[in-house]
Amino acid sequence: MPLSNPFANRRIVEAVKAIREHPDAAYGIAIGLVAFATLTRWAMGDYIGAHIPFITFFPAIIIGALLGGVWPGVCATILAVLAAWYLFLPPAYSFELGDREFVQLLLFIFFCVINLAVVAVVNALTDHARTQEENARTLLDCVPAGILVVDEQGNIKLVNASTEKLFGYNRFELLDRNVEVLVPARLGEMHKADRSTFLRKPEARPMGAGRDLRARRRDGSEFPVEIGLNPVSHDGRSAVLATVIDISERNRAQQSQHARAATSATNTPPRQS
Repeated sequence: MPLSNPFANRRIVEAVKAIREHPDAAYGIAIGLVAFATLTRWAMGDYIGAHIPFITFFPAIIIGALLGGVWPGVCATILAVLAAWYLFLPPAYSFELGDREFVQLLLFIFFCVINLAVVAVVNALTDHARTQEENARTLLDCVPAGILVVDEQGNIKLVNASTEKLFGYNRFELLDRNVEVLVPARLGEMHKADRSTFLRKPEARPMGAGRDLRARRRDGSEFPVEIGLNPVSHDGRSAVLATVIDISERNRAQQSQHARAATSATNTPPRQS
């Protein structure tokens, strides 16, 4: 079962999403990038001359389109064309063009259009992947049981909202930490042995069948759990998907039932022969 991590580079994804949702920010970044490219090209003038007037503008256009989307990229392209045309194509500080400069400008516009088309495809694929990841996140967070994905080294790679609630951690506090942080210290070595046993023969099964399993919250308190294990593939490598269920209420209900049964047996008068 392949499973990707929908939370990798989450801050970058959220930052780009925030920019896309605010057009003023997207266009402002595009304009700022072109301004920076213009200043950089002007500062490089003595070193590269007038032979490559557009060299600093391509990165500005690509980054502007990646961050803000296609239309901010178009805005950056128009500004870059005007800046390069007026400032760096001879004769400088003029919109006059010779035949050679006209061809240069057309080629620049052509390659800008190609870049924008490529970026548009990349953005569409990225948006589709992000939508799938958000759907996966929603599904995982709807599961009442705690879900963790742990790699072969025992590092946590994915958690859901129920895991946060069960253990009292924020998910970003758990990602890339060793899973033994969720196990009572006295049981750490036994848990490592259980993980090694599972990795040698990975198959869907409960963990520690027949044993009372305990987990540890962030505050150090412990609670009884049932854990199901499933082999998965995470980022192309073997991993373990663990399902964690808090059975505290079930244990209390069973203890209460046993206590009532014992009381009933004690209070039942013996049969007369």
